[in-house]
Amino acid sequence: MGLSEQRLPFRLLLITDRVRFPRPTQWAEYLLSVIPNVPPQALGLWIREKDLAGNDLWRTCNQLTAELHSRGITTIISSRADIGNACRMWGVNVGWDAPPSDRIRRSFPHLAVGRSCHPPNEIEEICGAAADGCQYVVTSPVFPTPKPYPIQCLGLIGLERVVKFANVPVVALGGIDGANIRSVLRAGAGAAACMSSIWTHQDPCGAIANLVERCLDT
Repeated sequence: MGLSEQRLPFRLLLITDRVRFPRPTQWAEYLLSVIPNVPPQALGLWIREKDLAGNDLWRTCNQLTAELHSRGITTIISSRADIGNACRMWGVNVGWDAPPSDRIRRSFPHLAVGRSCHPPNEIEEICGAAADGCQYVVTSPVFPTPKPYPIQCLGLIGLERVVKFANVPVVALGGIDGANIRSVLRAGAGAAACMSSIWTHQDPCGAIANLVERCLDT
């Protein structure tokens, strides 16, 4: 199977990590202050704050999406399809142990469903995810990260192998920064997801802008 012709509505996907923000209790305001204006379909935000209570998460997501969508930035949420649907997000990302994607889509037909897949069974998981109706997959780790994974990194060769077998777009995650993001996209990933390389940077806004520029010229 080859990579699907379908394109994701972003090339760079930011993953939230509010505990690293200067004011974790005001993380929505912080995000809105550091996310730069970018061309449409260049940038997405993956809200991955799984420990927040549902009502608090909904309020913050509602605040974020109202502003980000007006700026042409796509939003995704982890697991909570109900909140994603209520806030008119583009998609929901679920784990391998979640209900089948086609069932999630029947309940929330306006949401794209993505699924996370990891070594050593990434090919089997990706083929299964595509078969059950998901619209993209996230595979990780591509490179070593500050937080060690208990599994081997894919590397570019492993990423190319994943792309070869996937018939949906692949989002690459893990250890991606300005030095390697072009090689990740050239390996066939539909988008690159970043977290540590942005939120540990002394200038997150500049780091995001730099990564977007590198994505768009690849």
